[in-house]
Amino acid sequence: MQFLKEIHLMNSFTYTKPKNLEIEDPEERKMESFRILARRLLRPSNQDVKELSILYPGQGDAFLVEEAAAYCFKAIDEGATCLNLNEVIWPDSFSTKNVVEALIKSPYCNVSKNQQTTTENQQNILPLQLEISSSETPWLYLNKYWYAEKVIAKQIILRQTRNLTDQTPSIEQISNVIQSHDLLKIGEKGCLSPMQVRALGAITQKNFVVLTGGPGTGKTTTVARMIEILRQTNPEKRLDIKLAAPTGKAANRLKESIQNEAPSSESDFYDKLEAVTLHKLLGAKPTVIENFTYDAKNKLSGDVFIIDEASMVPLLMFKKFLEAIPQDAKVIVIGDPDQLASVEVGTVLADIVKGMQNQARRDTSIDLSASIKLDNTLKKLWEKTATSTEEQWPNDHSETSFIQLHNGLVALTQGHRNTGGVSTLIKLIKDQDTQKAIDLLKSDEKDVTLIDSLNSRENSSYKEELIQHYKDLSQKVSELYKQEKDDQISPKKLDQQYATLLDEMNNLRLLCAKKRGTKADTNSVQEWNTVISKEIEKEFGSTKSDIDAYEERIGSVLVVRKNQSTLDIQNGDTGLLVKRVTQEGRSSFKLVLPGKERGTVRYVSRPQIEAAELGYAISIHTSQGSEYKHALVMLTKEADSPLNLRELIYTGVSRAKQKVTVIGSEEVLEQGLTRQVERASRLDELLDQQ
Repeated sequence: MQFLKEIHLMNSFTYTKPKNLEIEDPEERKMESFRILARRLLRPSNQDVKELSILYPGQGDAFLVEEAAAYCFKAIDEGATCLNLNEVIWPDSFSTKNVVEALIKSPYCNVSKNQQTTTENQQNILPLQLEISSSETPWLYLNKYWYAEKVIAKQIILRQTRNLTDQTPSIEQISNVIQSHDLLKIGEKGCLSPMQVRALGAITQKNFVVLTGGPGTGKTTTVARMIEILRQTNPEKRLDIKLAAPTGKAANRLKESIQNEAPSSESDFYDKLEAVTLHKLLGAKPTVIENFTYDAKNKLSGDVFIIDEASMVPLLMFKKFLEAIPQDAKVIVIGDPDQLASVEVGTVLADIVKGMQNQARRDTSIDLSASIKLDNTLKKLWEKTATSTEEQWPNDHSETSFIQLHNGLVALTQGHRNTGGVSTLIKLIKDQDTQKAIDLLKSDEKDVTLIDSLNSRENSSYKEELIQHYKDLSQKVSELYKQEKDDQISPKKLDQQYATLLDEMNNLRLLCAKKRGTKADTNSVQEWNTVISKEIEKEFGSTKSDIDAYEERIGSVLVVRKNQSTLDIQNGDTGLLVKRVTQEGRSSFKLVLPGKERGTVRYVSRPQIEAAELGYAISIHTSQGSEYKHALVMLTKEADSPLNLRELIYTGVSRAKQKVTVIGSEEVLEQGLTRQVERASRLDELLDQQ
């Protein structure tokens, strides 16, 4: 049992890699850390953790297995779910054939072919899983990731193929609901796009729908209409709808966006909708790693589950989510597969989209008659509502794209939020049209610009604008503190003013590819937080809070760096450091954050926040799920940096609503736009195979 317990802990991948290895080369030092992890994984019961750093490698087949496991850990560290053993550059004495043979004989490795072996009894799992694909490619997994891919694929297929005859509304019912509630209209003259309308049909027919699209393509507008058509086609039942996202910030935005799109006559229902993080939805237990209240044995209640910003959801979390929800519940997954994937393991959304696209290419002989009949009805309704200037309804019933729609994959492409050059730039990057994207940034287009550096004389205005932006915020926060101290402002008015300042904070934001800089590359969050902080200090001085080692002053922008469920704050939440006057007349530091409702705020005592850092500049990763009027996107200085990637640049640029300034050399930009994240996974294959 001790062996199984330690294997379970190891499979949780929670062990902190040693940092004190006396190896100069950083890559080799990292590799040796993975070897230590591998030895612990494969010899958990007879070695003390403290002694691992002095262990000698195994001999013969054991050595081969340890080395394979070490490379597998390396792949996981880079976000992959598995390792293609054919792609490993082995030491001279190794070969893929010898490694595979050793793994097959190893007592620590399960072996399966084409995902046929199931492991229903988790108590009997072995730490490693060797999967031989149909092309005879050997894939090595930690068992938990192999099992997670299987569960996700199985759950999605079950929901795609489940017979909904008993609960599926008729075409006539769908048509009547759409007409009687004007579900196709947007405002006075606008109308949903054809793909948005088709999404309404998809959600009535499928229990699993994936809604993808770039920024401003109307995803939340579509979801709001989806919710309404589900409500109106189920009038006898008050639907239990759950909204969730990977971060608290994204969850709040989802709720706010849906409420803004809700019919005014149904405001009571939408006002009561709550949006939470996935961790909170599943009932995360803060004292127990990867343990949740709701799971495969203790299901959540709910009729409809809507997950936003799904590109950020890691593999294991998505597996736990699908296991924890009722089998007959509808699932709407929303996201942009071109954005950055999760910081943890997996590329779940991109894999699901790819898998469903592959399904469509393969399923060319399926019966589409019912879907075509519904589509023709929706087309007629749309043509009655749409103006002459609207796009045309696609005639694609025989095309692969229609089969994708039939399977529950809806792709929105028509942008609404971003206008002018920003919209064009986003599309060019998404379409991988590198040269046209660079040409646009170098053109005279006012809302998209490429500059080499913030520090150059010719670009000094951008730096001055950024610094002045935060000086103004600090000044306004200080003035509000004085007004409260002098009893010149009411609490209600004060809250309103802070809500306005939080909106102003997002008018301009510096987004950096790197979090920490080096001597060779100072384009980092750390560097620019220091630069901006010092400039503000020159004008206002500093107030050391005695809370942290760094200086914090009234008006500082802070980013929370740790989830604290008891305070209802999540990693990535961003607010302003303010001083509030207590009932005793004293002053105390508070972090003011956006409230749950639009135009409201909440205050968290600064000493209660376990981890926070300056947020004048933030990483592009942190910015996911947010939007800014003007986004300054700072690239790395080194073209070959592992962070110089198309997904990173796309994510940063797509945060801009009205204006984007890309900071970096043309060489770095060009190379970055041609490089993509490469994470090995096989979830897409599983979705296509089953």
